[in-house]
Amino acid sequence: MELVIETGGVNFGEVWGTISIIGLTSDGVHSFGRISTLDDDCENPSGGKGGETVEIAIHSEPELVFYRRTFRQSCTKGAKWQPAGDWQRFMPQEEDGDNYQRIMEDSP
Repeated sequence: MELVIETGGVNFGEVWGTISIIGLTSDGVHSFGRISTLDDDCENPSGGKGGETVEIAIHSEPELVFYRRTFRQSCTKGAKWQPAGDWQRFMPQEEDGDNYQRIMEDSP
């Protein structure tokens, strides 16, 4: 079973978001890493490159495979998110630095 923990924030007009994907198995807890899911600097006076977000898909049979598709949006008022390519296979690379532990055992 996979869980997603989402974090994000706003800093000087830049909006950002990340997810951490955690796998729960009978052997314990496994972190697959952190993935950047949103970056938008349209409200930053020295920014203006626009926004980028991703759609993530995970296929777990027969092996765990990650896919992402990127979308971009310009800073023009009313601009819509546009696909920026097809689905791409990838592996999360960034360690999330957290130590996840299972704190409850399954009930009998």
